[in-house]
Amino acid sequence: MQARKMKIIVLLGLLVIAMGAFGWWWYSPKEQVRRLVRETKDLPGFDSLFDLSMSRSPEKIDKDFLRLGNRAVPELIELLEHPDWRTRQIAAGALGLLKARNAVQPLINALNDPDDLVRQAAAGALGEIGDPAAFEPLISCLNDKSAKVPFVAAEALGLIGDKRAVILLVETLRSGGLSLRAYSATALGVLRDPRSVKPLLCALEDKDRWVRLEAALSLGKMGYSEAVPTLMKEFHNVSTGWIDRRDVAKLLGELRDPRAESVLKKALSGNHPEVQKAAAEALSKLRDSAENLSGDVNH
Repeated sequence: MQARKMKIIVLLGLLVIAMGAFGWWWYSPKEQVRRLVRETKDLPGFDSLFDLSMSRSPEKIDKDFLRLGNRAVPELIELLEHPDWRTRQIAAGALGLLKARNAVQPLINALNDPDDLVRQAAAGALGEIGDPAAFEPLISCLNDKSAKVPFVAAEALGLIGDKRAVILLVETLRSGGLSLRAYSATALGVLRDPRSVKPLLCALEDKDRWVRLEAALSLGKMGYSEAVPTLMKEFHNVSTGWIDRRDVAKLLGELRDPRAESVLKKALSGNHPEVQKAAAEALSKLRDSAENLSGDVNH
């Protein structure tokens, strides 16, 4: 009798634990979405759903949104009209994460939001969804007064893959303001259209190093070794942040150009582990390429 009582107590305890672990999912999709939005806003250092750097895992929140899937979409669309800008920003980001095609028009409407971070999130979400209906509205965003919205809009145009964007982006690369030239160079690298190669090569001579770097990165992604000298120069530039230096190292490895060997070797003694790792992997690719070339010659 005593053993049976203990067994029941243990089972009840396990049930309580299970309720704590999984009870969250007993809420309706609307309640779950609102809880996830609150959790995201409560994260220390909150900036956006896709740009977080704190201990309470944003990846966990992303997974919960993805697990909810289409059930979350109606509530997220409704939250695009919420009075709190952070809620609207999170809702836009989550709709992009879910690639919610039925949210395209509400997100297009959000491109006119009074808050620039909401407009930025909406533009990014439209790029993630990839619906051509967003092409014209995103074109309009290239003239947004905010610093970041045109950048995200240019990237979104690249992700949508509408070739109509190439002519416009080439023109802004040639004659736009500093930020717009850089954003256009980045977007053309995403589109990878042959028509953009010559303008990007010209942009390697741009008066601003940011534009030169973005043009070189785009050409490198397209496999053009003409970008190597600029990539090497910008890798050494003290103004180049570690993320760009890491990306440059990766591209130099992909291009397998022997001119980059000295730069990559110096990077091994750098002060950022991600850059060191990228440089080591790039050097390995250079060595493999040299060995394959040597083998072909011997044969």
